[in-house]
Formats: sequence, structure tokens, C-alpha cells
Amino acid sequence: MRLPFRAPAANRPGMIMVAIEGIDGSGKGTATRAVCALLEEAGLTVATQSFPNYGKTAAAHAVQAVLNGEGKVDSAYYLASLFSLDRAETFLTSAMPEVDVVVFDRYVLSNAAFQMVRLPEAERDAFLTWLFDYEYNRLGVPKPDLNILMRIDPEIAAQWVAKKAARSYTSATRDAFEADDTYQQRVSDAYSSIATRQVNGPWAIVEVADADGMKTPEAIAAECLALIQAAIAAKSANG
Repeated sequence: MRLPFRAPAANRPGMIMVAIEGIDGSGKGTATRAVCALLEEAGLTVATQSFPNYGKTAAAHAVQAVLNGEGKVDSAYYLASLFSLDRAETFLTSAMPEVDVVVFDRYVLSNAAFQMVRLPEAERDAFLTWLFDYEYNRLGVPKPDLNILMRIDPEIAAQWVAKKAARSYTSATRDAFEADDTYQQRVSDAYSSIATRQVNGPWAIVEVADADGMKTPEAIAAECLALIQAAIAAKSANG
């Protein structure tokens, strides 16, 4: 059974919160929908939420303007604050039903990867420290039990973006972030670094392609399901 998303004040005992992460065009939305269907088939109750929460929060309205190129904003801290406040407003205006699994399409680590690359490398660790304190401690955003990175070649991801259906937040084929191929490559590298180093983990990496080519959505969803089931078992074992 899939319930409408209502935000928790904190992770409830026994509930697993999972963030599906990756660059634009990595298949996060498809993976989220597919793995939620598999979780429901397994008899679990599921809630989902995509960020930014377009049409629902004031911060998401500001994010929408940035993605549509309304003003040239390149401050990592300013942009990170917008995405963080979108999450915080979503959580403040909702109440969570009892579910087994919450799956987020983008979450805090998306904010980390997309904004840290705007800074010199020497300043990035300090930025991450600030961001995690701001979201988890000051804004009270709950930390996920598992982050899953959908890792893909940015050139292939760009082709997938071009094939996307119309989105509610933009009339453009590619928004301002998606249209910058160099930026997407840097974000991809940041994601890989964060995940490999287990920054603010736990992290798991799902390769969208293997030696035989692109994996099917069903195969990717099955990998995500196995990872989530392992996280559920680990949380249950730890009480």
C-alpha cells in the first residue's frame, strides 16, 4: 500500500528512509517508482516524496526561478539554503502516517553534490559540515537510513534528459542545471567521491550500465530492492 507523503519529525522506530540520488537523467524517478512497486508487492507500506517539492513550498518556487535562468546565481550557500528550506517547509507542513519505507527522489546529498562543486576544493569540506548541520540539526530534517547513488555516464544521462516529457517547473527541454554538461560531469564526480568515502552515509552505488550495456529498469529496481531489504534487516537486528 502506498500512502501520500506526510513528513515525520524524526525517523520512526522500524521505519526505513531511503534517498535515491544521482545527476540529472540518471533514472532516479523511474527507479523510485519501480522499487516502490516492488516493495508494495513484498507487502510493505510505502510513502514517496520528490524534491524540490514544486508547487508546494515557497522555497521550491525560488528554486524553479533559478532553474529557469531567472537571474545568474552561483552562490553555493544561497542555493543550498533554498533546497534545504524546501525540505524543511515540506516537513513542517505535514505529518507522517505509519509506513514501513519512505523513498525520496533526491534528498540532502543531492544538495551537497550539486552545490559543493561551485566552490574551490579547499572549501568543500567546510561547506559539507555547514550543510549537514543546517539541514539535520538546525532545520530538523531527518537523516535517511540509506542513500542509493544511481551512477551513470553524464553523456548518456544528457541524452535521457533530452527525451524527458514536459516537467511542471519548466517549459525548456533542459533546465539551467541540466543544460551545463560540464557542471553535470563535476556533480557526477562529486557524487562518486561522496559515496565512495561514505560521507554522511550509509551509501550504496547502483551502476546504471554494466559491461553488457544499459541495465533494464527492472534490473535496477531489483538491485535497489535488495539494498533496501538489507537496510531493513540491519535496522531490525539493531533494534
